[in-house]
Amino acid sequence: DRVRQAALSQVSEAEQSELNLKAARIKTKHLSEQEADEDLFYIANHFIASEKLIHDATEKIQLASFAHRAGEKARNASAFDGAINYFDAARRHLNFENNYHLLYDVYLKQAECYYLTGKYKEAETDLDFLYNKSTSRIDKLNTLFVKVYLLNIQDNKLPAIEAARKGYSLFNIYMPRSKA
Repeated sequence: DRVRQAALSQVSEAEQSELNLKAARIKTKHLSEQEADEDLFYIANHFIASEKLIHDATEKIQLASFAHRAGEKARNASAFDGAINYFDAARRHLNFENNYHLLYDVYLKQAECYYLTGKYKEAETDLDFLYNKSTSRIDKLNTLFVKVYLLNIQDNKLPAIEAARKGYSLFNIYMPRSKA
């Protein structure tokens, strides 16, 4: 690793970005999907390190997809801070108009990572934004589920109940405000 670092120190930042992009392209072109999954972090990191050189819309989606998958893998391994970084990279290359489902998933999982690392304000901000962007009742409800967990973990019981009440109301279910 020190030899690699010494060699890279002799290369300009622009050349390093080009090398990263070439490495990511070679890996994605010549590996099967299963092999690419095994090298997921390697590919995602190379794409992210070269993202300023990527102008093709299809390749931006590919970068976002690898970053999303790497974020999921990091999240599943409880590496929440790493997952947040991967999800950030995916968000930079997606929009709700063209990539709704993928971007919805990125926002939701990143919000979970935020609250699991104690970044409650970031989680709540993202969840509120995601709720407003959600196009279906089920997506709104799933967003509210995470918000209820977030509020509960902070011991904000009344706002958690209100968020749950809001979720029930999406499906015309009445949740009483007081004991019967």
